[in-house]
Amino acid sequence: MKKILFFALMSFTIGSSAQDTIVRRDNEVILGKVMEIRSFDIVYKKFDRQDGPSITLRKDYISQINYQDGKSEDYSQFGVVDEPQKKRTLAETKDYIVKTINEYGYERDSNTRKLKATFEGELLRLVVMNKKYTEAVNDGWLYDFSTAAKFHRVSKRPNNVGLLNIWVGEVVNEKKMKTDEVKLIIEIHDHAAAEQLRLAFMHLRDLQKAAKPQVEQF
Repeated sequence: MKKILFFALMSFTIGSSAQDTIVRRDNEVILGKVMEIRSFDIVYKKFDRQDGPSITLRKDYISQINYQDGKSEDYSQFGVVDEPQKKRTLAETKDYIVKTINEYGYERDSNTRKLKATFEGELLRLVVMNKKYTEAVNDGWLYDFSTAAKFHRVSKRPNNVGLLNIWVGEVVNEKKMKTDEVKLIIEIHDHAAAEQLRLAFMHLRDLQKAAKPQVEQF
């Protein structure tokens, strides 16, 4: 099977540097552009039909995704998230995210200054707290997870630390509610908690997008 996969990938090496490569578990190789990574599936467009329709593919059909920037994600062991988590409401998901960040979240490269998370409506605010966890040391940042485009795999670090890397909309002008896409990095001092938080953020994004008014199809 490894040989089949190797030759399948080799056959697409030439001319494939400008697109993502999706390898299905049946060894089919798809050249395209990954547009979105959701809780249970991905959305992509075929490389030769960038102006064509978006296609949805379940993660449990995927073996691996190789991105055009050289990074890759392994989905060979992916299984659908347990039903209890899949059924969490929007309010329950927000509560879980706040609880997990407040318990395990720290300022980047810090062992003393923790993060504090709160939701302001549908937006998540993250602030850095002082060492005694009695007051914030900054005004924090606001994020709109309904616009989150990509969730990278948790980056494992020494001492059971996991880094979440998420491309998400950050509010850069709170009066006009203007957002810019940024790479948010959250340091979680428990790798298992980081994995669960990543799933919770993906579920939050899906719930928030589903709650937005939908345009009537023609």
